[in-house]
Amino acid sequence: MVTVNVFSIGVAASLITSLVGITILSIFRGKIGRYVGKSYWLLMLLFAYGFASSLTLLLRFALSIEYVLGISLNYLIGVMSWAFLAITMCLAISILIRRT
Repeated sequence: MVTVNVFSIGVAASLITSLVGITILSIFRGKIGRYVGKSYWLLMLLFAYGFASSLTLLLRFALSIEYVLGISLNYLIGVMSWAFLAITMCLAISILIRRT
């Protein structure tokens, strides 16, 4: 049952990460497209896939921590969500700074 939950969370994380990445990149498409070139979308999809894969590994690690130490999984997912939001905001700010 834990394996099914980890797989479901991993799939959801992959979809959400890809959608957020594509949305952010669609907003800034004209602004940063000239810096990256033709392989822009491929690079961004690979980045989203790699980030989702690492997020899945982090969630598996979080499940093992929850089992061993008794820490709430909801707390760990909340911390990882805020970390993802902070990383996304830093990327968006760095793109805006490079643009000016």
